Amino acid sequence: MSNELDYFEDLKLGKEEALTALYTANRKWLMLAAESILGPGSTMESQDLVQDVFIEFLEKKQFKNIHDPKAIRGYLHKAIYYRCMDRLRKKKVVSGHLEDFKKCIDKIQLPTQRLENKDLELRLSSAIKLIPDQSAKVLTLSHFHYLKRNEIAAKLNVSPSTVKNHLTNAHKLLRTLLKKDLL
Repeated sequence: MSNELDYFEDLKLGKEEALTALYTANRKWLMLAAESILGPGSTMESQDLVQDVFIEFLEKKQFKNIHDPKAIRGYLHKAIYYRCMDRLRKKKVVSGHLEDFKKCIDKIQLPTQRLENKDLELRLSSAIKLIPDQSAKVLTLSHFHYLKRNEIAAKLNVSPSTVKNHLTNAHKLLRTLLKKDLL
């Protein structure tokens, strides 16, 4: 098989060795084309796609739709391009589904977890009531309203270092109170 014309004529006659010769002559550059589309590290995937294209080319006798022998390479290149684009599209969809799944899993709580969380919330609420008012207020603004130290300081008309001291004291007291409660 010396050129596309030979491949073309032998393919039309149904000679399987023509497809083998066509595959051998075009495999490397088609794999490079696939790898350039799919990205680095996709050598095996590129090889699989090239093989799939050639298998389909033979099984569906797609060569019969080609009328110009010089168009075979262009046809094969386009087939690889579309296969790669389909693969990338599927990967994107799958990764999107995985992200959605992970978000759902993160939100799911078992009934026992909900009960434990509710029990912990009650204990925490009771413990906060036992610490001094100003420290409790700073703790609540920081941890439940997600305000920064400077924002809390401005809201309570105190310095940021005072807010820091109140938070430190509140945390120490909570650790002590909850440690006794949880043991």
